[in-house]
Amino acid sequence: LTRATVVNADFTAHPNDLEIVPKNGDPQIYFDDIAVCKGDSMLGLEFHARRALPGWTQVFWARDLQFAQATSERRFYPDGDSIMQFAFQRNPQDTSLRIDPAEDDGVKGAITIRDVRVYCLDHAG
Repeated sequence: LTRATVVNADFTAHPNDLEIVPKNGDPQIYFDDIAVCKGDSMLGLEFHARRALPGWTQVFWARDLQFAQATSERRFYPDGDSIMQFAFQRNPQDTSLRIDPAEDDGVKGAITIRDVRVYCLDHAG
């Protein structure tokens, strides 16, 4: 995934990663048009992250950026480097993703995200 929008955070885009510093609330990274896996209902999402502090990361999927808790997954990750992985079932019309790399859990340090990948799992062999 390449085109992203960042809210509730200051960010710096580098050639290979995105460094974000949370502001008030959840930092959020939106991908509004997922061009891969059209028609597939099972997706995998993987990205590398470096966090200053441990905490929750949540991923949402939706149609037209209409995100809801019912279509999300959340996991706890330690501080330092992690490969964050999520797998979920979605409606094929859901073409938007949102990553909350640090829920409103007090994480104040920088978070670096890189190598965001989506996997089409309907055809995984």
